[in-house]
Amino acid sequence: MSKVGKPENQLVQVSTDVLLDRSRKDLENASKVEANVPLNQYTQMVGKSGDWTIVEQGTYKLPLDLTSLISLQLRDEGNALIEETRQLNNENIGSSFRYLEVTFGSDLFLIDLRERTLVWAEKVCKEVLYKLRNRVRDEPVETYLKFYQACVTSLDQEMAYRPGGMYQLVWNAVLDMIPYRLLDSIFLKTGKLVVRQGVIDTEGISITGPRTGERQIDAVMEHLSLYGVQMTSCAEQVILDPMLAELKAVNPLPPLDLSKRRLRAVVDGDVGVMRLR
Repeated sequence: MSKVGKPENQLVQVSTDVLLDRSRKDLENASKVEANVPLNQYTQMVGKSGDWTIVEQGTYKLPLDLTSLISLQLRDEGNALIEETRQLNNENIGSSFRYLEVTFGSDLFLIDLRERTLVWAEKVCKEVLYKLRNRVRDEPVETYLKFYQACVTSLDQEMAYRPGGMYQLVWNAVLDMIPYRLLDSIFLKTGKLVVRQGVIDTEGISITGPRTGERQIDAVMEHLSLYGVQMTSCAEQVILDPMLAELKAVNPLPPLDLSKRRLRAVVDGDVGVMRLR
């Protein structure tokens, strides 16, 4: 009996037929998206991916290229999460993937499993960036692409999207988040690349190493679009930063020391301090 899909585990109760009809419409719309940028190309591909029957899956372990960069604890946590996903998959042999996709969407057990994989992936990104810090400094493009090919591609093709599986229901967000975090940390936070009004500006900024070619740079640029880094940076500049500046101008934030005193006053019940401006 599968742990997932029980009525008592659902956040909301919606007819399966309604959900399947909505899913079909979403896939049809996705398949019609104009494939003019990498993100839209991927969306179109998903829209045309169809359905399949879940089959039994064997064991899978994290690739050595990844485990050599992280702690033994993180290695064991990651492999345990993959095994938990495998067991969930094998409890649903014979089911339609699209049926599981819509019926499991609001399942608390699956939501919890996804959340734990994301927490694990956040810790992985921190350790990988620390271990590769010198290579990132000297050869950012080569270092990112080598890690992506050896680790992210392996997790994608050999685990999350293995034929007849449902692993992507759990691991999709991780496979988006890891490249996003690495791209943001390696290229944007360091100032190696700058996004201005949604356009990548590389004038006067070098991201090349001794072995960097145009194909490698093009691949990084494609990933910045595919994983939403460029779009997110644009949204921050065009929407969030001006909005935050306006809010601060209308209602300036109190000094930090006053904020601390107010917080202490809440704990102590000191109404006079709480009212200080």
